[in-house]
Amino acid sequence: MLTLSLSVCAQFKVEDYYKEEFKGDWGKAFTACFEAMDKAGHGSLELVGSKTYNFKSCAELPRYATKGRRMFVINGNGATLYARVDSVYIFNRIPKHQKEALSKMMSTRFTINDLTFIAGSKGINLGATYQTSINRCNFQSQKVASIDIQFGLSTTISHCNSLAAYKDNYVLRTGKDWGGNNNNSQSNSSVIDRCRVFARDGAKTCFKVLGSGGVVIRDAISEGSKEVDYSVFIDRLTSTTVRMFRLENFHLEHKPKKAGIFIQSTGINIIDGLFYQLSYDGYRLIHAGAGTDQINLKNVPHFVGGTVIQQDWSNTAWVLENCQSKFFIPSNWRIKKGVTYSKKLPFYFKGTGYGPAVEKRY
Repeated sequence: MLTLSLSVCAQFKVEDYYKEEFKGDWGKAFTACFEAMDKAGHGSLELVGSKTYNFKSCAELPRYATKGRRMFVINGNGATLYARVDSVYIFNRIPKHQKEALSKMMSTRFTINDLTFIAGSKGINLGATYQTSINRCNFQSQKVASIDIQFGLSTTISHCNSLAAYKDNYVLRTGKDWGGNNNNSQSNSSVIDRCRVFARDGAKTCFKVLGSGGVVIRDAISEGSKEVDYSVFIDRLTSTTVRMFRLENFHLEHKPKKAGIFIQSTGINIIDGLFYQLSYDGYRLIHAGAGTDQINLKNVPHFVGGTVIQQDWSNTAWVLENCQSKFFIPSNWRIKKGVTYSKKLPFYFKGTGYGPAVEKRY
């Protein structure tokens, strides 16, 4: 009875598409399976949870084959996908050009659950989707990025772990690689929720958002090597439509060498709830890049000696609320004018204290 039940639930099985001529390359079997799912227009793939599938080539996810909004579910059940070639994108789906992305690919969403992705260039390289979700997955030792989402509107990355990526871990960005621009191919209104990064020496970022607005990173943990450039890196690029970013309840447990949080973005950027416990002399906890309109810093009850906040543009406005009193000391700020930095509070600045200083206004 149990066997029958599993058979009915498992609409697609990748084992049905494996051939001896693949010589151990499950990437080819996954691609064949995904082609069958593409023709069906929807469906789920159930993997054997105790199994390790080895990849010598990229598995090409369903692109488009039928009209209407399509949904594909991949249930890993704890399985491991192991790239045996450094150049492999384990799961791959990238448009050839922006016209294809808009007219043929955006109506497809993926739900990817409970998998471990090891090695390769990227674990998931995914473009032109709407409301895709990646849930409860582990990523380890990817050369370029654990997850790279391009033109992924309303994407959710939830309860995922990224360990020791060589360059970037989680990336949300535009489809500029295939001809989209920073206003027509964004990963707007996406969420990274309760995810963790353990950074590798020499990596670039833990959480990266490029040219995309309305993104939320919440309840996340960033830790590991201090020899990483940034924990959070936000850059609007040349977009004229980015107006919101939110970082909530963020646990920063290492001290990246360039900055903990870098924001170069228009509109209102909110950091609500930040705990960090490590610093060094001149450590830039927050670095506001050129063109950043406003940063609201809220609910930061802890300050570590040596911390500074850097501002590169004279018109950036700051609103601090319920922050430790040392965030209001001018010597803990670096405000750029010309090519030099002064130790003073920003020109556009107001705030309220925390604890006994809650009524104090700055």
